[in-house]
Amino acid sequence: MTNEEKLDFIKANYKSARYWELLQGEEKLIFYEEWIKTLMNIIPTNLYKYRSCNEDNLKMLQNKTAWFSCPSTWNDPIDVTVSYDLDKDADELEKNFDHYVFKFAFAFINKYIESFCNQKKFVTQEQVREVYYKAFEGEDGINVDRIIAYLEPVVGWKPARQIAVKTQEAFMMVEKTEFKEQIVNGFRQFLGFNDIRTKMFMYSLSETYENNHQWAMYADGGKGFCIGYEIKPKSKEEASMIPNLLPIYYGEKDDLLLSRMLDETLEYVMRQETLGDLVNQESESLYVALHTKTLQWIGEEEWRFIIPIDQAKYNAIPFDFAKSIYLGENIEPEWKERLISIAKEQNLKIYQRQLNRTKSKWIYSEVSI
Repeated sequence: MTNEEKLDFIKANYKSARYWELLQGEEKLIFYEEWIKTLMNIIPTNLYKYRSCNEDNLKMLQNKTAWFSCPSTWNDPIDVTVSYDLDKDADELEKNFDHYVFKFAFAFINKYIESFCNQKKFVTQEQVREVYYKAFEGEDGINVDRIIAYLEPVVGWKPARQIAVKTQEAFMMVEKTEFKEQIVNGFRQFLGFNDIRTKMFMYSLSETYENNHQWAMYADGGKGFCIGYEIKPKSKEEASMIPNLLPIYYGEKDDLLLSRMLDETLEYVMRQETLGDLVNQESESLYVALHTKTLQWIGEEEWRFIIPIDQAKYNAIPFDFAKSIYLGENIEPEWKERLISIAKEQNLKIYQRQLNRTKSKWIYSEVSI
């Protein structure tokens, strides 16, 4: 999978997740099963984790668990962060303020129209909305009498008046709640003080066990080991993790635009009838930003399992995917013997990393157990 294909995969998985959330009953179950099958045909079968030798890491391997950690504890301070300029974006919001006010108010009215049509049955939501929007053509602001005049032939005088009054109330509510200030301040709090890096557990993996940089950095200069995982779920619980396995896209992070996030999330938020929910909804922009690292890391070929903290009781997550162990070239005999013992217990293949000086390359020879 190329770097650009990984970006497309991240976006497609985001759209699939949002679509799945909208479904119900058997339709939701059928889509979920097909989604998992599709993902299994795309994600790498084998992924790898570089580890140093210590009691905790061996215990995780022995217990068939993995330690999911918060990005806030990682050594890269800009990993799992977003780039944004709220002051600049606030100016853009100011220029297009009327656009968002109308979208906000109309979303409230659409909810009321939906409720009305579901009760009355004699007219469809599309018919009411078509006439309703015509009442605003060429108009500047809210004209209650005009809305009533347009809607009365379709829904009757009383419902028409209720919709007109609701429209007026919606616009007044937007003005009273200081719409723009709440949104900007909400995003500032969400992206700043409520650090995204503390809201999730992650387990980072690589597409290769042959990366010299990762052997040096994550496996203690060859004194550690590398676990080879075969990503083939054996239970529903393991299968449920697959949609949360995503690649890292390597490139520059685009600024997270407040205006774009508003457009992407406004419809959902308005259904909830609250401004506060706006900043808690992932947008595609945010989703991509959280899976982007700079090009200097491209050699790591990273994939990540991600679990929201509120869905996990502990950092140690059941993770029964281990298939092989690769021993570093400088591993101490005591750790080597203990890892060989674990490999025997779990029927894992085990390999020794060695430098072939005549060929000037690293080789991985299977260890007989």
